[in-house]
Amino acid sequence: MYILIAGATGGIGRAIAHRLKQTIPDVTLIGTCRQLPASATLPDTGAKSDAIDHWLVVDLTDDASVATLAQTLSDQFGYINHVINAVGLLHTADQQPEKTVQKIEPDFFLQNMQVNVLPSLLLARYCAPLLKQASRLTAGEGVQTGKASTPMNALTGNGTQVFATVSAKVGSIEDNRLGGWYSYRSSKAALNMGLKTLSIEWQRTLPSACVVALHPGTTDTALSAPFQARVPAEQLFSPAKTAQYLVDVVASLTPKDTGSFIAFDGERLPW
Repeated sequence: MYILIAGATGGIGRAIAHRLKQTIPDVTLIGTCRQLPASATLPDTGAKSDAIDHWLVVDLTDDASVATLAQTLSDQFGYINHVINAVGLLHTADQQPEKTVQKIEPDFFLQNMQVNVLPSLLLARYCAPLLKQASRLTAGEGVQTGKASTPMNALTGNGTQVFATVSAKVGSIEDNRLGGWYSYRSSKAALNMGLKTLSIEWQRTLPSACVVALHPGTTDTALSAPFQARVPAEQLFSPAKTAQYLVDVVASLTPKDTGSFIAFDGERLPW
């Protein structure tokens, strides 16, 4: 079984990879990164970094780069069972989330849209044929992965192809009671709309798939580090704990869940 983890060098992406490897030891994990980790080597060497079996360098905001990624996946693996996108942007070295509309900077706003929305849409565009191929193979008992014959339903138990993106509860329009964080909120709301729209399309063209937005809770990563001071200790999760929650959610999904916005604890969130 092949799982693509976009943003596998980030805190949540890396932890998800470890959790998946613990859950399904024979799974083959392909991780994307903008720059190869120092401890990693390119896929054709056969070496590994952390839980990732194959690293692929890609700019997930660039159409041509994602198209090349999909072609590489097709050439090397033939299909993909699941896609999990953990790419996200909240702040940069020069720009923090805006507390008021007076702080809006067009470049930072567009950067949020580019990083938080485009990767999921481009991955969906170019990975759809790979997921469809996995769907066709689901009728079989198993597929040779190069390690062992791995059941196609080893994660979900039901043959579902999962396309999941880490979103954020602050992207919920209905749940917005505090305001602020204009660029981040807007980009996550746009991401959620894109995923909801994709789920409707794929109900026709890829009915065995489940498209979901996932809220990970507040996780102790570089993304949330500047904003943890007021977070109660019990509500600040380690990356490993967040990964455990999210992988459990993903493993429970069926096509009936497609188009959902789901929190780490399984709660269905309002759009």
